[in-house]
Amino acid sequence: MLKYFVKAPYIRRVALTKENVFIRDNYECQYCGAIAESLDHVTPKSKGGSHEWSNVVACCKKCNLVKADKFINQTNLKLKISPFPPKGNFWVRTIIGNNPDPAWEVYLETA
Repeated sequence: MLKYFVKAPYIRRVALTKENVFIRDNYECQYCGAIAESLDHVTPKSKGGSHEWSNVVACCKKCNLVKADKFINQTNLKLKISPFPPKGNFWVRTIIGNNPDPAWEVYLETA
């Protein structure tokens, strides 16, 4: 039995990996809605963009080739939603999937 809770002295962050970006974006290209096959930096790294959650989206190969190292306003592409860092129970759902045992729902935050 837990007698007391020790708060971690650091902020736990979800790792920025290809698989986690795909999970966040539901395996859909964030430009056209096709099945995602790669990642795209919204602001290209070659133009000063960083590799962080708010700058990376799932993307299909076709849209990735169209965008290349351009800014979005230099193409005819539009983002479906702005990229965001995951929060809450994202890491739990990454491990157990999006359809956990219904008995677990009382312990999981609703996303």
